[in-house]
Amino acid sequence: MKIMCAETLWENDVSSSRTSYKSILDSVVTETGDTLSYFTFNTPQELDNLFSVFKKSKYDLFYLASHMRGGNITSGYRKEFTINVYDAIKRNKATLTNKVLHLSGCSSVSDANLDIDKVRKICKLRAVSGYMIDTDTTESAAMDLIYLTNLSRNGVTGLYKLLTKRYGCLVRISGFKIYDLKEV
Repeated sequence: MKIMCAETLWENDVSSSRTSYKSILDSVVTETGDTLSYFTFNTPQELDNLFSVFKKSKYDLFYLASHMRGGNITSGYRKEFTINVYDAIKRNKATLTNKVLHLSGCSSVSDANLDIDKVRKICKLRAVSGYMIDTDTTESAAMDLIYLTNLSRNGVTGLYKLLTKRYGCLVRISGFKIYDLKEV
């Protein structure tokens, strides 16, 4: 599997001690042999450019690490900016066809942030995953490691059921959810 990570700076203070998601993804690559490309973005234009890179490089999964509020991807660096998640998906719908989009941020797939039926209407993603609640960074990091490793090994079909069976407590505590958009 080929993973592309686009991570925003989370806080206005660049000296912040917040850990990057790159280390989690490096662990997945070590475990699975997958390919990873890691980038940061600080403007809406940079995110759109990363979607272009994603399309040209034939990645399987777009891992978007950012805050989400009210259906908007947000950054805290310099000045906060927002990008409507539906607009970003719509602008990049051809890029995302049959791909997996992982929104790694608190409440990223909650009803307040993402309407899965609306996403289905906009583009033909293979799957969308993320978190239903404001989760602890350690719990979501552990869940991402387990999720991505199992996604690489097993694919999307039946994956949520497998993760719930094996790691049910962590799935519930972290609020993790995957929507297999090819299932009826």
